[in-house]
Amino acid sequence: MATISKEYTNGSGIKVVYTYTQSETANTSTITASLYIHRDSYGPSWNTRCSAYIKLDGTKILTYTGEFEVGTSWVQIGNSVTKTVSHGADGKKTITLEGYFDSLGLTTKLTDLTVSDDITLKTIPRASSFTLSASSVTIGSDALAVSITPAASSFTHTVTWAIGSHSKATSRVSTSASYTIPTSWLDAIPDSVSGTGKVTVDTYSGTTKIGSASRSFTAKVAADVLPTVGAVSVLRVDADVPAAWSIFIAGHSKAQIRVASCTPGTGSSIQSITISGGGFSKTVQADQANVTTSVLPAGEIAYTVKATDARGRSASVISDPIQVQPYTPPAFSGFSAVHIDETGVESEDGTCLLVVPMYTAASVYGDGGVFNVTGVKACVKAPGDLSYGEEVALDPSTGAILIPSASAESTWEVKVTVSDTFTSIARSAVVKPAQYAIDVHSGGTAVAFGKVSETDGCTDMTGYEKTYLGPQSFLGGEGSALEKKLYFVTPDGVTYPHKVRFYGGNGES
Repeated sequence: MATISKEYTNGSGIKVVYTYTQSETANTSTITASLYIHRDSYGPSWNTRCSAYIKLDGTKILTYTGEFEVGTSWVQIGNSVTKTVSHGADGKKTITLEGYFDSLGLTTKLTDLTVSDDITLKTIPRASSFTLSASSVTIGSDALAVSITPAASSFTHTVTWAIGSHSKATSRVSTSASYTIPTSWLDAIPDSVSGTGKVTVDTYSGTTKIGSASRSFTAKVAADVLPTVGAVSVLRVDADVPAAWSIFIAGHSKAQIRVASCTPGTGSSIQSITISGGGFSKTVQADQANVTTSVLPAGEIAYTVKATDARGRSASVISDPIQVQPYTPPAFSGFSAVHIDETGVESEDGTCLLVVPMYTAASVYGDGGVFNVTGVKACVKAPGDLSYGEEVALDPSTGAILIPSASAESTWEVKVTVSDTFTSIARSAVVKPAQYAIDVHSGGTAVAFGKVSETDGCTDMTGYEKTYLGPQSFLGGEGSALEKKLYFVTPDGVTYPHKVRFYGGNGES
């Protein structure tokens, strides 16, 4: 029981006597207050009415206007009154208590008696305080302990660890609890190597929650939580390489890199897959793990598959190497062609052509032997012919091509072709006939100067393609002269007419 009181110099006094009880559950205090007064030793005073009250925090909780009799001893005015007040969230409360009495003119000694004071009530225990064993923990390996300082010894607590949508609650905890966050919670941190978690301690008095407190902590993803890359296989894309060769050819073959699977670190997702090797590099999404390269360079090539998850962590696998055979296409610089006789000796009267090509070519090799064998052939045609004759293959023992029935009496257009599986190149040139000062055609109707006569009814001259006589007869009267024209046709197709005089009758011309 407590009292606030005031004594006046005229011998009068006033006091409020109060007690209170508290509810931890409701966080309230219930105050019971009574008003008392007394006067000096000259005797009692009484009346049929008065004005008296008790105020709590400015609100009257007692009002009394009835009879009273006051003596030298303390006399209660009216009844005791009770009022419940709420404490703050921290359990604290201060009230202002005031008592008043006035005898309404009976005596000045009992006029306007007042007493007031601020009263701090006992703090009601609220949420218990706590500490964490660490400010950060590694998920799946570190325990996070909670040490609680109870606000009251009777309190119990529910401790909750939480990250994202995951939580773990332990109830009826007195002073401590511990929990290791499982790796199954890693999906709460899918795109970072750390996240923020929270520990909440709810304080209970019996079954009633009376307060709560929280603290944050850092949850880290363990360094070994990484993506994984499954088996990597490299398959041939043959393109124009014969599949039966079963080899990679530089500049023609491609490779398809297949990845069995790419798995992110627990709780994350694959962001990208980068495939690189042999000068090739491509980054694709997780659903595009099979990639075909551009054409391959020569040499040994191994491909690296690197998977990166949303946390920025990566893992790589290197494929078994493949061997890519070098390849260069045939290179043709030209050929020589000469007439030879039946003994193989060069001769202006030879009836065959011996063609010697000048070229470079490359073969490729595999388990099945030598592939991409180069073929070299030659064929001929007369300048006026529309098509070439039958092709003749290179004799590998001599490095030459023998074309029969190609007499030195004629001009021949020779074509040499060098080809392999991938490339074919050809060159052609005209081989002139044998050279003579004057040559009369075997039919007696043609003549050539500086070369072989090749065509009936034609006069040829070195430096011109053909020279034709006019269509008129050469026969004339005895001793007469017949003037005809010769038409000289140059290699560029220009025709030049020339006058020629012929003499008949006496055999002279």
